[in-house]
Order: sequence, then structure tokens, then C-alpha cells
Amino acid sequence: MIRGARDLDEWLARLNRDTDVSAASAPREKSAVRWWDVFFRPAAVFLRLYLLMGGFREGAAGFISAGLGAFSEFTKYAKMWEQFRER
Repeated sequence: MIRGARDLDEWLARLNRDTDVSAASAPREKSAVRWWDVFFRPAAVFLRLYLLMGGFREGAAGFISAGLGAFSEFTKYAKMWEQFRER
């Protein structure tokens, strides 16, 4: 279903681990994450995966893959934003 994962549960576990690592290794300045990063970056990832990389040719699987990629990007930036907000 999802590259490198047996199922959605495994993919979500990897997503959580990987986004924790990304947020922890992010620059420490407050300006590193802005509200528009949390909103626009996931949208840009979706458009890149679905339109530019041809996900639309794969039908529902391409749409789901692009959506999961965007969700991954959103999760990473949301965790970074939360991390900076707590400081």
C-alpha cells in the first residue's frame, strides 16, 4: 500500500518517529517556523506529488499517497511550531 510500510499503522508509527526527529533537529530560532509554513508547505507537497510527479495518473492510490505526503509535512511543521511555542 505505502512504500516501505506493510500497512497504514506501520506508516503512521514511522511518521510519528520521523517527525519527532525532524522537529528535534530543527533550528532553534523562533522564526524558523511561521504559521504559513504549517498551512502552505503541506499544500505545496500535495501539489508537487499529485500534479508535478504524476500522482494523478495512479488514480485513488496517487491521491492517497499525495495526501499522506502532505499530512507528513503538516505533522513535521506542527510539531516544530509546538516546540518553539513552548519555549
